[in-house]
Amino acid sequence: MSFTPITENETAAISRLLERLSSYFSTDEDGVETETETVTPNTFRDIVLLRFLRGRDHVEDDAFDLLVDYAKWRKKYDVDDALSDSFSSRISTEEQKNKYVIVDKADLEDRPTAFVFVGRHNMYDRNVDEMRFLIIHVLERMVATAKPEEERIILALDMSQFGMSCMDYEVARILVDILKTYYPETLQYIFMVDSPWIFSACWAIIKQWLNPVTLKKVHFLKLADLKKYMKSNAIPKGFAELEDDNDDSEDEW
Repeated sequence: MSFTPITENETAAISRLLERLSSYFSTDEDGVETETETVTPNTFRDIVLLRFLRGRDHVEDDAFDLLVDYAKWRKKYDVDDALSDSFSSRISTEEQKNKYVIVDKADLEDRPTAFVFVGRHNMYDRNVDEMRFLIIHVLERMVATAKPEEERIILALDMSQFGMSCMDYEVARILVDILKTYYPETLQYIFMVDSPWIFSACWAIIKQWLNPVTLKKVHFLKLADLKKYMKSNAIPKGFAELEDDNDDSEDEW
């Protein structure tokens, strides 16, 4: 699933989109600012426009509408400041602690990977707004270190200690919706590592939220198989540590 270089037609389409967006986020005929404050130099980079264009099957009007919504979403949640200390202060220490590790250039193609310890999440002890900000922080941190010509990222979920108290459908839906709506064509893979059989019932619900293209990016595997995708020193200590003792993992359902 390698990245396809931009074509001449896509370059032309990006120019048209940028022109339309610049006109939309500008001033009216009386010189009064309209939506200018919503846009920063980081908002409409060429690779962002390309991802939205491809995500909407090259239908420019659809891509334009989503890009307008994307810019307003970034303004609403201060996404441009997602890596700042002030943004991090919106996420409690407890929500951040030991739940994930981001490794730059983790896979064999030098893509950043977030290794998430699902078993350390408790749906009965979390704040939804803080989890939203945490998701944004993690995604923006990975995009910032991704290869600029593609901005592809990987999520690796340690399911070895999964229990029903970890199954947070509300937060899972927030993650899916943010990825689908605001980070199209960004996800390279989702690795579900050492999933127990009990998760199969949960997956039957979650997979209905994903489109066919995204579904093909989700892989259920064991830790030994994950190592085939990652550099030898990339996987953090303790990730899927119960792999040898968990006989209920399945490669796919």
